[in-house]
Amino acid sequence: SAPCVWQQVMKTGTAEGLRIGGHFAQEALRVRRGIPGFGNEATPGIEVAPIFGVQFAPELSASALGKSAAAGARGRRALIAFSSPANLIGFGTRDAIVHGDRVLGEVTSRVWLPGWRDTLLLALLNAESARVTSLEMVADGRRWSLIHRHTNWPPA
Repeated sequence: SAPCVWQQVMKTGTAEGLRIGGHFAQEALRVRRGIPGFGNEATPGIEVAPIFGVQFAPELSASALGKSAAAGARGRRALIAFSSPANLIGFGTRDAIVHGDRVLGEVTSRVWLPGWRDTLLLALLNAESARVTSLEMVADGRRWSLIHRHTNWPPA
C-alpha cells in the first residue's frame, strides 16, 4: 500500500539525507534554476512563448506587473536571473530594480534560505536595460547590488 511504501522510502532515505519538501522547496529550486513560473514571470497578461523562447515579453499591462512598475512597462521586457548579497530570509516579489534614480524593472521571484550564500531572484527588465551592469534591488528599505547569473533556461 502507499503508506507502507512512503514509510519504507522515508526510513531508507533519512539515513542518506532525504527530507520532506513541499511547495516552498519546489519554488526555491525553480528560482535557483532560473525557470519562469506561471503567475510570476508568465501570466495571462504576458505572452508565454516569447518569454520561454527568447526571454522577451511584449508590452505588459498594469495588472500584469502591478501598478508600481506600470509606468515603465512599455515596450519589450527581458527575463533576467540575478544573485544579490541581500540576506532577506524567505520569499519576495515586486521589489524595484533600479539604476541610479531610474526604475528599470521589477523582481518577479526572490528567495534566500539559511545556508545560502546569496539571495537568488528573477526579474523583468526593460529589454534595452537588460545589459546594464550596475543594477540594484530596492527591498526592505535598502538598495542591494545585483549580479547577473547564468541559468540553463531555456533548455536547448
